[in-house]
Formats: sequence, C-alpha cells, structure tokens
Amino acid sequence: MEPLCPERRFLGEQGMAGGYADYVAVEEDNAALVPDSVSDEQASIAACAIGTVLNAVRDVDKVAIGERVLVTGAGGGLGVHAVQMARLAGAYVIAQTTAADKAPLLASLGAHDVVVSTRGEDFSAKVRERTAGEGADVLLDNVGTPLFSAMRRSLGVNGRWILIGQVTGDREGFGFSDTRIIDSLASNQEEQDHEQEKATTEIDREVQGASRAGGDEGR
Repeated sequence: MEPLCPERRFLGEQGMAGGYADYVAVEEDNAALVPDSVSDEQASIAACAIGTVLNAVRDVDKVAIGERVLVTGAGGGLGVHAVQMARLAGAYVIAQTTAADKAPLLASLGAHDVVVSTRGEDFSAKVRERTAGEGADVLLDNVGTPLFSAMRRSLGVNGRWILIGQVTGDREGFGFSDTRIIDSLASNQEEQDHEQEKATTEIDREVQGASRAGGDEGR
C-alpha cells in the first residue's frame, strides 16, 4: 500500500518545500487526474480529508447497514466527512462535537443524533442513552487521547475502534479485551481515482436534478 511506503514524502512536510507554489513537478504516478467537473477546491481535500475517512469506513472497518457508529470530533475536517460516509454506508450515526452551533449542520449531513459536550466531559452516558444502553458498534475516532476515556466507555461489547485522527501528542495507557482497535491510513492512488469518479457522478446527478426542477418551474 502506498501510505505504508517507507520512502513516502509529502509536499510541505519532511523537507519537501513547494506546497504553496503555482506549479509543482512530480512523477506521473504521484498525481491523480481530476475531472473537469470537479473543482480545485473539491479535489484538494479528496486525498486527505475524504480519502482517509473513505478508507476507514469502506475498506478498514467495512461499516455495515444498521450498525451504530459514533463519530468524535464530528465538526472538524475529518469528522464532517465521517458523518456522511457512515450514513451512506447505512449506519445509525451519532455525531459528537463540542460546538453546539454545528449541531444543525451535522444533522443536515446525515447524523441521526448529535451529542454536544464540553471539552473534557465524559459524554459516554449520552451515547449509551441513544443506543438503548448498549453503546456504539463502531467508533470513528478523529480526536485521539483527549477523549480516550469517554470514547472507551461509549463503545459496546466487541466494538471496533477506528483510529483516524490525533489532535495532540499525548499518550494514554489502557487494558481491555472486548474492543478491537484498528488504524486507518490515508487513501492510495486507486482510491483517489475512485473518489474523483464518484464526485463527478454526484455532480452530474445534482445538475440533472437542478435541470428537472427548473423545467418543472417553467411549466
């Protein structure tokens, strides 16, 4: 897998300058073709924010229809896409955020429930209340150690903990046997091509819908 390549390097990181340049020269296999119907703004987040979450939901965890998925840090760049991906996979989505003003947005993106908590608060009781006391089947963790205890208590028996983001460099010790913890990596070339193709399909669908609506209004 490309994200596991020991020689991987990123523009703007690891001594590679040029992330803000107008033009950058890279080898062909390090670039992804962007369809004309996908904007530069959309393409810029396909590999990281969208690709990482797509990899977590579809390939790493294989979220199934009807599973209860808790998304932490749901109001962030990874979280908003995790909510949408989990909903598209057919899951019952619980979004956790510390920003109360983002609750309506998260609901509009597909969250069935939004848990608003203060920073450092143990929100596990709220999650269990929304899952009939059983806890979440899947945790899409976009925050890491700051929410460790609350996330652990929010998971049900044999729950799957998918590590996506880590906002601090802190470490946390733990010991339990009824939870599976899995790390999700960034997307590879094949996945990026699929993301661009899917984006083109969605845009075409929106355009066709808008055209039909316009035609109906004309009548």
